[in-house]
Amino acid sequence: MSDQPPPTFVEMLIPGAWLALVAGLARLLHHHRLVSLGQRRLLSWSLMWELPTAALCAVLGAGAAEWLGAGLTSPLAAALVGVLSLLGPRGIETTLARILDHYYPEDR
Repeated sequence: MSDQPPPTFVEMLIPGAWLALVAGLARLLHHHRLVSLGQRRLLSWSLMWELPTAALCAVLGAGAAEWLGAGLTSPLAAALVGVLSLLGPRGIETTLARILDHYYPEDR
């Protein structure tokens, strides 16, 4: 057995908080882009929807990073969370649909 005590609750939250920060910044970049294009106002209710979207993308990215064996504290995990957050739910769905259509075409 190891001589180290189990990690505290705060020590377990630090990697998740880092990934949540990365996801939040990526969603703010997406919101800024839409504001610049004139599709959204700077302060609107749609900005509030970015919070649960960022949380969802952080969880998906953290799970994918763990599945890939990267660990939650690696730069790969942060990059994966950032890309998934920037794409958002629609972008993830579109990307997966294009990949599946490429490898599993319906004309069989």
